[in-house]
Amino acid sequence: MKLTEDQVRRLKEVIAKFPETKALGWKLSQAGVFWGIASGTAAYIYAGERNLHDVCVWISPDDKAIVAEILGLDWEPNVSDRHQSENITTDEMDIFTNCRRIRGEKVLIDYRWTQSVDEHLREAILEGVDYRIIAPEDVVALKMVNPREKDTEDVLRLEKIGLDKKYLRKRLAECGVTVIFDK
Repeated sequence: MKLTEDQVRRLKEVIAKFPETKALGWKLSQAGVFWGIASGTAAYIYAGERNLHDVCVWISPDDKAIVAEILGLDWEPNVSDRHQSENITTDEMDIFTNCRRIRGEKVLIDYRWTQSVDEHLREAILEGVDYRIIAPEDVVALKMVNPREKDTEDVLRLEKIGLDKKYLRKRLAECGVTVIFDK
């Protein structure tokens, strides 16, 4: 699927602000890695109105070894009271895989890369680089479970652009979500 003109304009703004995005996109695409711009960065591309501090990139766990090799960096565990993941971070990039939202010992969502994710990616080719952006529904699936204030704001903005509720329900089921808000 293609991005709208406004979304392409915002993607260009992201690339201008974070030039490392272009090199990373090129390397990952050339290596055949399953990847996508995700989280808050994707929310900005789709709906605007967000302050960006870095570019979030989600990697299929099947490709994490090749990504570490391409970047010459190791995956590091990232654990907080809200989530667990493995990350490679640079000044401009937050690259993540194996992401789970948690509450205590309970896994609320195991954010899995499936064929559905790949089939719903949005794409834009700019200056020879194939940029892949996670579908708005995938962003919402990650952010609606155990949300922070900025996650809730992103979800509300993404709802305004219109979401495929059937696909969102499918993604939540694929990620093991049975109850959304169980405080």
